[in-house]
Amino acid sequence: MKGRFFLLGAVLAISLAGAWYFTRPTPQAPPLENEPLVGTFVLSIDKNVYIPGENMRITVKNATNKELTFANTSFALRLEKWDGSAWRLHAMVPGEVWTTVIEPGVGWHTVFAIEDEKFELGKYRVGTLGGTYRVGGEWYTTPPAFAEFEVRARRGEL
Repeated sequence: MKGRFFLLGAVLAISLAGAWYFTRPTPQAPPLENEPLVGTFVLSIDKNVYIPGENMRITVKNATNKELTFANTSFALRLEKWDGSAWRLHAMVPGEVWTTVIEPGVGWHTVFAIEDEKFELGKYRVGTLGGTYRVGGEWYTTPPAFAEFEVRARRGEL
């Protein structure tokens, strides 16, 4: 007899849980998920001219209304060198290889060393080819963001 009451109680509990699960309100997508991207991904550096041996402070800020997703923890930052006719990849800013999300309005910075043996004198830029974001069920990429700088010799050196 006790077994029947236990079984009846279990069936009743499962039925109530199922009824609650299937009749609860369906969560709606946040309103911003279906809106287009507003704002920009901002990238800046602390100055425009560096001497080998100095550190560059790179600042990024998500000034959009969307979460932006990047391929690594350094937001896929890359350094490119101008060769007189085109920008060529010079180096990637080191970062761990896992997806990183930056929330709207959030900023981040890193320091990158302009090392003597890795940087010839010349014109460079640091930036990203863009982060990804969602509108509805589709993924899009932000426009690229870059900041240009120059590497010059110390006074008296050439």
